Amino acid sequence: MKYMANKQSQLKWMVLLLLALGACGVNDRGTDNILRLSDEGKVAKTVYLTHDEKGIPVAAWTEADSAGGASRLYFARWDALKKAFGNKLSIPASPSIVAHAEGMPKIAFTEEGKLYAVYAARISGRNNPYAGRIEYLISGDGGQSWSGPAIVHRDSSQEAGHDFFDVVALPGERIGVSWLDKSHQKGGRPVHFALTDSTGRFTYETVVDDYACECCRTALYVADGKIALLYRDIKDTPTGTVRDIHYSLSMDGGKSFKNGWVYSKDEWRVDGCPHNGPDIVVDGESLFATWFTAGKNKGLYYGELDISSGQLDRTLLDADGRFAQLALLPDGRRAVVYNAQREAGGRVRWSVFAQTFPNGEVISISPPDKSTGAPVVIGLKDSSVIVAWISQNEPFAQVQYKVMDFDMLLGKETNALF
Repeated sequence: MKYMANKQSQLKWMVLLLLALGACGVNDRGTDNILRLSDEGKVAKTVYLTHDEKGIPVAAWTEADSAGGASRLYFARWDALKKAFGNKLSIPASPSIVAHAEGMPKIAFTEEGKLYAVYAARISGRNNPYAGRIEYLISGDGGQSWSGPAIVHRDSSQEAGHDFFDVVALPGERIGVSWLDKSHQKGGRPVHFALTDSTGRFTYETVVDDYACECCRTALYVADGKIALLYRDIKDTPTGTVRDIHYSLSMDGGKSFKNGWVYSKDEWRVDGCPHNGPDIVVDGESLFATWFTAGKNKGLYYGELDISSGQLDRTLLDADGRFAQLALLPDGRRAVVYNAQREAGGRVRWSVFAQTFPNGEVISISPPDKSTGAPVVIGLKDSSVIVAWISQNEPFAQVQYKVMDFDMLLGKETNALF
């Protein structure tokens, strides 16, 4: 009888817990089966996910011997049989590589499998502690050997900063990079884009917008013959600067971009950079984006913009969320991951949450007793996803990840191929 009473008590508390979670609108079934990617005993700083030329997921991340130590860059390919990332390979990036969530080192693969590693590196600036350049390395043998470092941009002045970049693989063995170039004296920075030529070197460079927010990341996506570039713009007004999300399109492979349009009309007036950039995916005539604003309606948002009509439909992800990232899945759904605060055990921590659009539930990904940062997401062929993030409160910060099938987590039928 005592055993039965204990079981009944446990069931009662489980039901109460599920009801409480349901009341919060969060599905907690995504917090198991978490794997570690970075080395145990090292301090992980950033993680990035992409696909290679065959559509296989690839992770790139940085880790260091200590919190203040120099970062090293690695990558690993997905092993579909083991459902985990394989052995890591080292990328010989500069010892002064910059590793932060708004400008994480990234890799990209051309159609023939040439591998580019792109990262920002600090340089010695007498008057600018943030002086830096964007470097790249090339490997033609899958990462076994690498070229020496070269610079993406034309400007090479020692006092200028170049950072907050994104990279995209383009048709015709080309690679494109967007970034924030050297600052104006009045504040703000121009958005630039560069394109590789037939030799694989970056030679085509253009100014997309001459006056943008100085430390919010840019975001690129290519689909259906157009390159979409998303960034936080600056508009001067008598009552301060307005910093809303803008977008620009290239219809000629990145050689030129049309004048930018406002994506989110938030009218966020702030005289300083929020250090919180957008992300974007494109499907047909729709631009799907995530961004943060503290304008008329503060919060972290997901939006769907129809290019032809300019109509924007937005959904609030979290009133105080940050660092949202997007993936377009093969079945057409959009997967969003982001950080938001959550209370557990009397403490408030940053947790990872995920949601699919349209009509997906909010799912908790990271354990509620762990503090996390900078989540990223990428789709698999069966429309499940890999989510990775930095777990902050291990003995050492770690890159952790997991595979998620949204339909299985939500108890729906699925014809999974993975």
